[in-house]
Amino acid sequence: MKIKCVEALSAGCPIVMNRAGADGLEEGAGRAFLLAMNWGEFAHHVVRILTNDTLARELEVEAVRLASGMFSEEVTFSELAIVLKEGAKRVASRFDKRPAMW
Repeated sequence: MKIKCVEALSAGCPIVMNRAGADGLEEGAGRAFLLAMNWGEFAHHVVRILTNDTLARELEVEAVRLASGMFSEEVTFSELAIVLKEGAKRVASRFDKRPAMW
């Protein structure tokens, strides 16, 4: 996943990506961004965005929606939170099994 594409989506930029740029973001193709398979298609999509304000606005809204769903703080750190909680439980259980020294 290209961080520049994630940042552009998060900022609500209407963008055109090639397949490499869209890697990991495929669910947003055609909604949150336009996908180009070749340079001719890329140029065509850029012209569409620049000449169609409605399309540009729709891409902006969907870009933010996709980014919020995929990269929100809650989504981004949810797995880490689970791992940290499990680790904390294991550490706590080790202390529970030790004989009291005082």
